[in-house]
Amino acid sequence: MDSTTEQLASFATGLRYADLPDAVVHEAKRRLIDTLGCALGGADSPPARIARDLAGEATSRRGARVLGAAERTTPELAAFANAVMVRYLDFNDSFSSARASGGHPSDMIPAILAIADAFHASGESTILGVVAAYQANGSVPVPFKQRGWDQGIMTGVGTAIGVSVVLGLDAVQVANALSLAVTPNVPLRVTRSGELSMWKACATAAAARSAVFATQLAARGMTAPDRPFEGRHGLWEQASGPFELELGPPQYGFRILEADTKLYPVEGGVQAVVPALLDLSAGLSVADIESIDVRTYWGLWFEAASEPEKWDPKSRETADHSLPYIMAVVLRDRTITLEAFLEGAIADPTLRPLMNRIRVTEVPEFTGDNPTLIGPTEIEIRTTSGERRIARTEVARGNHRNRMSDDEIAQKFLGLGLMVAPRERCDPFLDRVWSLETSGDVSPTIDAWADLVQPP
Repeated sequence: MDSTTEQLASFATGLRYADLPDAVVHEAKRRLIDTLGCALGGADSPPARIARDLAGEATSRRGARVLGAAERTTPELAAFANAVMVRYLDFNDSFSSARASGGHPSDMIPAILAIADAFHASGESTILGVVAAYQANGSVPVPFKQRGWDQGIMTGVGTAIGVSVVLGLDAVQVANALSLAVTPNVPLRVTRSGELSMWKACATAAAARSAVFATQLAARGMTAPDRPFEGRHGLWEQASGPFELELGPPQYGFRILEADTKLYPVEGGVQAVVPALLDLSAGLSVADIESIDVRTYWGLWFEAASEPEKWDPKSRETADHSLPYIMAVVLRDRTITLEAFLEGAIADPTLRPLMNRIRVTEVPEFTGDNPTLIGPTEIEIRTTSGERRIARTEVARGNHRNRMSDDEIAQKFLGLGLMVAPRERCDPFLDRVWSLETSGDVSPTIDAWADLVQPP
């Protein structure tokens, strides 16, 4: 067993619910509410319908629920289908800390819930699995996207740890689960390049599904390569380069407290741009704007403005990662909502002239030494009358340094949930999650959530 595997397995088998501070337990429940609300918003999306339909073709002696489906399916297909719904709107949480490799840690939550549902885990065990998954996911400070690999690598690692904790596996089983999650599943970042497809919402869901499958195999005694990280042709050699884990509390704190919540349904780095642009453009009409210069850090430029497809998006998946498109909508509508990413809105030809007045450049000083971090962005508007307005972004609302309140988290859930379910069913579900640690079996809570969307 290599050192990385040993450290992760030791962490997973050593963490106890009693080790969790009250603030960490509370944050885990906030993550659950935010994540499950995002799934409600994505429940009727095209990839969600495909995933739900596929899940409906399978049954299991230990089944798990899928949002909007009456029958239970296998845990791995439930993990996949529910994670697709969570991810579709690009509204779920993200990691922007210097100590994490990025991505969306809540993509792991549906997998942990699927296993908790199938095995009738307690609320405490489920919360512990979520916290452990976030910790493992955020323990590898490797910029995978700069190397051409996708964030699903750490989704798989974190999910294997979280599911292992829920199942109560021993260290050898956890080690095999990790190896089986990583060895066959190193995803390409082509998922997030060019014109983005439905797979953007499915890639980390597939990683979570594979990790559920891997962990169930390991629980039954399946063995795996014992040096998946550091061995010959392992992850270090093929993809990541050597790294040191930044894993255990209290030395590294609890990573779930470093997760950023999204206030707007757009790419994480754009969260701070939206309010800054609204303030800067107050009182201006689109016709008043001659040009806009955006000077920003590498991550935002690379993610949202570096490809020609971002300047003429054709799909929802591309539009919510297009800085010029999002800025044009904000300037015209004075807001950005889910409606901006409907097919007709994306194709609106009146937005292209305004998008063409926007220029985005990277400023090395804003990038600093770590290109994976969210840095400052400076926006300059020049008006047709010759006025110049300049503003810099602040820490976005929802960032872990500027947290959304519990009420804001609940209102976000309701804003998404009330599109598909009445208030009299949403409120009792929220009450269940806020007291999840008192539950001896989480299955009724998952049933209450899955039934918020009625089967067709």
